[in-house]
Amino acid sequence: MRGVWWVGFLGWLLAGFAGAALAQTRADHWRWCADSNPDLSIGGCTSLIQAGQETTQSLAIAFTNRGLAYARKGQPDRAIQDYDQAIRLNPDHAAAFNNRCWERAILGRLQLALADCNAALRLAPTDANTLDSRGFTYLKLGQAAAAIRDYDAALRLAPQLASSLYGRGMAYALQNNRPMAAADITAAKRIDPDITQKFRRWGVEGP
Repeated sequence: MRGVWWVGFLGWLLAGFAGAALAQTRADHWRWCADSNPDLSIGGCTSLIQAGQETTQSLAIAFTNRGLAYARKGQPDRAIQDYDQAIRLNPDHAAAFNNRCWERAILGRLQLALADCNAALRLAPTDANTLDSRGFTYLKLGQAAAAIRDYDAALRLAPQLASSLYGRGMAYALQNNRPMAAADITAAKRIDPDITQKFRRWGVEGP
């Protein structure tokens, strides 16, 4: 009996270590999935997605995080594919709608982007980043007044949001309001000296 007990105990002990290792690995993958390093994030999120152990809600988060990583790597179409999956899994996932809005706006798919931002704002009406995204979409549509309204709302919530300051400045420039345009663009550059180059990469040339 003692031998049988020892084998049983050893099996239980090894199973415990294996379970702890598995739990640690999953926790590591979630930490990597949320990392700002896009390659690390893609690897961690992909492991979680492929493992088949996550809930629907958790999978939506993993797809959203991986989409953001693809966006950081300059792969907007792959990002949009992941946001599509996140929204399919969780139709109330405001962040996925906002992120897809942003990527579609950059690509010039402006009506689709506007629909996504509107959906995100129905779910999270006071999210500064989504207001910024919709303001950017209106800016690319040439609808300066609508862009300024959204940028105003974003800046009330997040006064240091450089993209909203610069975007509002660009919208004022469309209205030929040079003093307001110059003030906003100067303020944005103080916060983020690279903001002009970013807007150019996003398809909007400076005044």
